[in-house]
Amino acid sequence: MRRQRGQQFIEVMISSTVLAVGLLGLATLATHNLRDLAHARDHWHAALLAQEFQTLTQLQGPPGSWPAGTAANWQARAGARLPNGHSLWCRDSSPADGIPGAPACDHRGALTLKLFWRRSSDSEWLRLARALER
Repeated sequence: MRRQRGQQFIEVMISSTVLAVGLLGLATLATHNLRDLAHARDHWHAALLAQEFQTLTQLQGPPGSWPAGTAANWQARAGARLPNGHSLWCRDSSPADGIPGAPACDHRGALTLKLFWRRSSDSEWLRLARALER
């Protein structure tokens, strides 16, 4: 009888360990899911900002011809939606290059919007660049 109780105790301990490992895996999965959701949210905000910029450009011409305050308002919205981000527009024949400190604008090609932001989990710059046609 005493030996049977010891065996049951070991079975309960093993079952508890398996359950704990499973719950730990579930918690890790949830953490990764939240991080990926935040990355998707940032990319969505960048795409929305690019769409707003393109609409403004189509309606009012290049940023230099916008009414006073329009560019500053757009920059403020960009800063609010991408707190770790940078935005700029320039003429560029290869929009998908550069980083915030060196945007690699060659002043040729189409008017291009470049949005850069960082993930909070690492130091890699993410980029969304859109060449705008008028």
